[in-house]
Amino acid sequence: MSINTIIELKDLKRYFKAGDTVVKALDGINLQIHEGEFVVILGPSGSGKTTLLNQIGGIDKPSEGEVIVAGKNITKLKDKELTAYRAKTIGWVFQFFNLIPSLTAIENVMLGLELAGDTRNMEERARELLAVVGLEGKEDRFPAHLSGGEQQRVALSRAMVKKPKIIVADEPTGNLDHKTGLEVVDLMKSLNKKEGITIVTVTHDTSLISFADRVLYLQDGKIIKEEIPSAKENL
Repeated sequence: MSINTIIELKDLKRYFKAGDTVVKALDGINLQIHEGEFVVILGPSGSGKTTLLNQIGGIDKPSEGEVIVAGKNITKLKDKELTAYRAKTIGWVFQFFNLIPSLTAIENVMLGLELAGDTRNMEERARELLAVVGLEGKEDRFPAHLSGGEQQRVALSRAMVKKPKIIVADEPTGNLDHKTGLEVVDLMKSLNKKEGITIVTVTHDTSLISFADRVLYLQDGKIIKEEIPSAKENL
C-alpha cells in the first residue's frame, strides 16, 4: 500500500440472501483512495453505493475481502475497537441530516465530540465550526427552526468537529434543492482542501462531478468506470 493511500479495498464482496436468491451488493471491489482526495461514487439505486460506504464507515462487514484504513484492517477489529474507529476516524453526513430534534445546533455538534470521548472546550470548538459553515448566530436554534441546507451544515459541522481522517457522505444533496445542494457540496470541498480530510461521497447526482478529484461509476456491485474530471477539463 502506497504511503499516501488512506483507504484500500481488496476484492471486497458483500452478499445478502433474499429467500433462495443471493444478492451481490458488492461483487469484487478493488480500490485505493488517497489522503485528501474528494471521491464521488456515482450509481443508480441498488448499485451498491450505500453498502460500499457502510464498509468504509465500519457499519457493516464484508462477506469476503478486506477494508484497510490508515494501515489498519478494520474487518478484523473487535466490536469495541470498531466502535472507537467509527467515533474517531470517520465522520458521517447523511441525506436526512440525522440531527437530534431535541438538541440545538450547537448541542448536536458537541454530541460528535462526546461520542468520540473528546470533551475539551467542546462548546468553543463547536461554536467556531458553526461559524465556519455560516451559522453564526443560529447556534441555539433547534433543527425544526433551520432550513434543510442549514441542517446539513450542522450535520457537516458535527462530522468535522472531531477532526476525522475521513468523511463519508451518503447522498448529501438528496434532500436539498439543487442550489442549496451545490452550496453544501462547495462547502464540503472547501473544508476538504483546507483541512486535508479525505471525503468519499456516494450519490446519483451528476452535478457533484465538478467537485471531485476522482469519479467512480458503480453498477451491480462493480466499479465499471473511473474518471478524473480535472484531467478531462484540461484536455
